[in-house]
Amino acid sequence: MQVLIAAIGTTGDVLPFIAAGAELRRRGHEVTLAAPAPFEAAARRSGLDFEAVISAHEYELVFSDPSLWRPLIGARRMFKALPLGLDRIYGFVEKRAEGRRPVLVASTLAIGARLAFEALGGHLVTVHLSPMAFQTRHDPVRMPGFPTPRWLPEKLVWKVQIGADRLVIDPVALPSLNAVRERLELKRVKRLRHWWNSPQKVVAMFPPWFQAAQADWPAQSVQFDFPAASEFGGETEGVDPALAAFLDAGDPPVVVTFGSTRRRTEALYAAAVQACADIGRRCLVLSRAPVVVPARAAASTFVAPYAPLGAVLGRAAALVHHGGVGTTAHAFAAGAPQIVAPLAFDQFDHAARVARLGCGLWLRSGPLERRRLAAALRVALSSPEIARRCAETAAACEGADAVARLCDEIEATAAGPARKPRPRLPPYPYGLAAQHVFGA
Repeated sequence: MQVLIAAIGTTGDVLPFIAAGAELRRRGHEVTLAAPAPFEAAARRSGLDFEAVISAHEYELVFSDPSLWRPLIGARRMFKALPLGLDRIYGFVEKRAEGRRPVLVASTLAIGARLAFEALGGHLVTVHLSPMAFQTRHDPVRMPGFPTPRWLPEKLVWKVQIGADRLVIDPVALPSLNAVRERLELKRVKRLRHWWNSPQKVVAMFPPWFQAAQADWPAQSVQFDFPAASEFGGETEGVDPALAAFLDAGDPPVVVTFGSTRRRTEALYAAAVQACADIGRRCLVLSRAPVVVPARAAASTFVAPYAPLGAVLGRAAALVHHGGVGTTAHAFAAGAPQIVAPLAFDQFDHAARVARLGCGLWLRSGPLERRRLAAALRVALSSPEIARRCAETAAACEGADAVARLCDEIEATAAGPARKPRPRLPPYPYGLAAQHVFGA
């Protein structure tokens, strides 16, 4: 079986697809991953063939842009840039398929795979790692800039959901997508967050206790647990010896991370390091950007560019983070109390769910300054209720092999009927999407 995986995003968005690719390869399938260039080494260590759909330079430019991490502005910028990946993912599928009908596995943002499936045929499995990828009237996600209190009537909830599409997402994403579709003689897309779901199979990779499946989700949806994938992302195998020595040298530290990219988060890390020093706690900072550690905290602070969260969070007193889905999932599995300071995108929804589950605190609007964070840490570290709920969610995460179940679903989809290629398909208009985006 030929499997072509397309994944767009940062570390927590891509590692689950490397894990799935490694499992499919272990089962004897031919697997190629198309993803941003920084993930090539991790993919090849896992035995996967690889094709970069975003260069390392482009990746750095996009994800280090501070405006990307502002709630509404960031969403508009991300969705406006989304069609820029159409050409490369479509070309990846067109070249690799070579007349065959492969199984395409696509992350939420890899919409080029959805387009290639429609035009070139084969099979398609769409994999959503976050509840925000689904629209529902019944248990709405918290969208940045579009609050949806749980007491709102369902009709108003739906209007908010559609309003986000009409005002933020579709006006910036659809013009370029539909320009390409028009050249391919395909119907126009009216709602991106409806169209990006595969008509064959949609997989929700988060457990029901985090977000239960809803009656108005696509009928072809299935739901598994969080994927365990952090071990696939390390620059080296296991924990760095210097970090291991730090963990062994004292009490469990507070782990602090605001994501895997080099964003402008210096003030956030500085506040966290000083807050830990204020309450007498050791601190492990995971940041690819430089972090200034004050002299008074130097002996109790360790800074590393990366560490596999699955290996370090089991030895952590608590986790301070941005609310990325991969980071949040690992904290649940480790039973670590969480303090979430969301920056953009689905992070606000994840923060709300952490607080709702009683597994930590959501630091809402306002600057993340040291006194505020120190007070939150004191609560998270001393609350018997938070400790109890963290232990319960950690137990709920045990024994689940969501990656294996995802691979079972991919194999089952491949055994079903394939979509036929579109007859008399016009040539793909390479360059049109970018032209349309930059001309808009």
